[in-house]
Amino acid sequence: EGYDALARDIRPWHNVSPHALKNNQKKFRLILREWGKGKVKHGNQGDWERQRKKVMTKSVTGAVAKVNMLIDSSDFRIVGRKKVSSKSKWWSHKLKARGRRWTLICDLSERIRGLDGPYSPKVYDGDYVRCAKKWLEKDFDGAVFGADSHYTKTDKVFNKCKFVIPFRKNKKRKKGSGSAVMEALPIPLWQQKHNSNLQYLRGRDEHPFGHFEREWQCLSCFWEDEEQHDCVLWMASGVHNWKIKHPI
Repeated sequence: EGYDALARDIRPWHNVSPHALKNNQKKFRLILREWGKGKVKHGNQGDWERQRKKVMTKSVTGAVAKVNMLIDSSDFRIVGRKKVSSKSKWWSHKLKARGRRWTLICDLSERIRGLDGPYSPKVYDGDYVRCAKKWLEKDFDGAVFGADSHYTKTDKVFNKCKFVIPFRKNKKRKKGSGSAVMEALPIPLWQQKHNSNLQYLRGRDEHPFGHFEREWQCLSCFWEDEEQHDCVLWMASGVHNWKIKHPI
């Protein structure tokens, strides 16, 4: 398996040992990481707005109609290392395994505009953006981020960019079921429409991560060192943006 299998497959036209192949791959990845970083450009508000106008329809109104960027996080699994406790900062409850979290920012054309990480999967998204405030306000001035409910209360912290999040259902105590039992109350139709439109737009942000998992399978079962894992993620981001610019 792994490099042994790859070495056997290419032996008819390139006779190289698995060990040499592994060492060469590490060198190539370091070079391709820089290539990938070069393909991920922040752009500016004018660039984001042009993509927003191409995608946004008249049926989308209110705060969602102003969304020009999307933000989300994802955990990537690391395998082949010693087992870690669920109390470890590198334990991912999403993966139920050791992992590392990255935040991805893209415009409405699905072009990746920012990638940040890795950091502990236990860092809450709302806490992450507060820590990354200086970077976000410097490089994404004028951005209106479409986000999920993990990014609540961010507007009180940011001045140069905004976050549009879904409305949550209110809850009340259920009669006759004890004080611990709660039931969700329906939200108004305009809030339902807001949530529906935002969910549709956010599917564009989740698409790049879904693309990584399908076409870069090593990201979900990576067993080499963490630096090489970072290289593959930047390579995947660069290839994703290159495909958008050069559609087949």
